[in-house]
Amino acid sequence: MKQNAKLIILDNINCAFVGLHPDDIELLYNKFSYEAPNYFFNPKYKMGMWDGQKHFFQKTGKTYIYLVPEILPILKRLNYKVTLDDRRSEDFIKPALIDADYFSHIENVENGMPWVMRPYQVEAVNTLLTKGSGIAIAGTGAGKSSICAALADSYEKHGGLRTITVVPNVNLVTQTRNEFSFLGLDTGEFCGESKDIEHAHVISTWQSLKNVPQLLKMFQVIIVDECHGVRGNVLQQLLNKHGTHIAHRFGVTGTLPKHPSDALSILVSLGEVHYE
Repeated sequence: MKQNAKLIILDNINCAFVGLHPDDIELLYNKFSYEAPNYFFNPKYKMGMWDGQKHFFQKTGKTYIYLVPEILPILKRLNYKVTLDDRRSEDFIKPALIDADYFSHIENVENGMPWVMRPYQVEAVNTLLTKGSGIAIAGTGAGKSSICAALADSYEKHGGLRTITVVPNVNLVTQTRNEFSFLGLDTGEFCGESKDIEHAHVISTWQSLKNVPQLLKMFQVIIVDECHGVRGNVLQQLLNKHGTHIAHRFGVTGTLPKHPSDALSILVSLGEVHYE
């Protein structure tokens, strides 16, 4: 006989399973727990205040939307019938796909020819636009700024959405803003003394945003450059606590961390790797 349970989607990051048997909650709690890197050096672990684990499924039944595809098959095997209660209010936008000539109205200063997107850049952008969130892995020299700019521009043009792009350090803020502006995007920056945010697109660092996390309420799309840094607590807090209203969240990076708890911290915050 099937057991009834409910999946409540609370926002664009968090959800909760209601009606699970305590033994099954314990099973999921243990399955989605991983040792934190270097946990044995942590004072809380040494004092017996923490078990050294990062738990991605809580004993309350609360977990992350991006883990649901892994959890549902387990519940099916446990003979649950799961109903859905989706409480999200944000609209999900699907911009039109781009082609290599997306920025061809811009002149490439190196050769005087129209700016042409590389084939893999087009594939990366279109894959992420189709999925609506997620990660693209692209190595050094792949032109990640062009990928980010095309993503941001598409959501502005087709959905009127404002975007914020988070880069890892101050030096990259102005560089990325200049690259976005060169490609025709209305772009400002929020970093240090610069608080130029009255634009369709803003470039910032997590270090700047941690002091004013409420700033994220102004944006409907977030792009994290070098997103392997999401394993850090501050950036996770920004994405998963203050940015829960943001449905469209993306990351680009050259590589993901090898440690399971670090890798999963990134995936539950931004979604799966959809392009490499």
